Amino acid sequence: MANVNSIRCCGFTKAYKVLTDSRKGCLSDCELYKNALLQYQIAALAEYSSEGCLTQEQYDSLYQKLKLNCNCCSPDIELENPGTEQTDLCFFYATFSDDNYFEGWEIDNQPFTANVNTVMNSYGGRGDVYNDDGNPIGAIITYMGSASSTPPNPLVEDSNVPVPYTWSTPICETSCWQHIFIKPDFIMSSINLGFTPAINFLQTLTQNINVSIPADIVLLQTFLQGIYGPQVQVQSVQQPSTDYLVTITGVYIDPLTSVTGTTTIVGAFGWENIVCE
Repeated sequence: MANVNSIRCCGFTKAYKVLTDSRKGCLSDCELYKNALLQYQIAALAEYSSEGCLTQEQYDSLYQKLKLNCNCCSPDIELENPGTEQTDLCFFYATFSDDNYFEGWEIDNQPFTANVNTVMNSYGGRGDVYNDDGNPIGAIITYMGSASSTPPNPLVEDSNVPVPYTWSTPICETSCWQHIFIKPDFIMSSINLGFTPAINFLQTLTQNINVSIPADIVLLQTFLQGIYGPQVQVQSVQQPSTDYLVTITGVYIDPLTSVTGTTTIVGAFGWENIVCE
């Protein structure tokens, strides 16, 4: 009979593999659902005690399921720690610009403007073509991986001519930023996130952001989550002076980067890098 620690070790090792495989897009929905159920059962096992959170029958049943799923359970199994290299993910990006609306551009032989996100999803990343002043002249592809990993290199072509590009230096820690919008200058008309070449990505939202309107803040947060991941949070808090303090947290932006924006009244401003709470 395997002991509790042995089953836990097996279960968590399998859960770790499922996590990395799902990030690579290697699991079907069915496999994800099945393994989510298994991980729920593993979580229940973590609460096991000799006093009996699990009956012997439940214990034996879960052991058999784990054994069938990963073939790694044994009475005295010794497994190496999966390590933290792949859990400490870093953000890579590459940007493109074109003054001809990306006409004739392809990525892995698919139209650049329509399928860049689909192509990058197949690599475990994402990509989008953004607008600048209403014109689709800016694009970005992103990838999450360990600092030592080599990002994928999908083939990017302009009218069948390969387009060279270089992935950014990996950014492995998120940063936080803030700006106080002074009454009545609450409407942000652009934001540049420090990408090179400089592209005004906010224009892809097809509207300005009024920081005093909660729905606009949600729109900005959703947009930033699409680039950096679901950990991004955007908050707008009215101050006693009736100004609004807007805070962006969880973005993969180097603190030394110049993050700028413009408003409809004052014009250009800089976001302040702050210590994350």
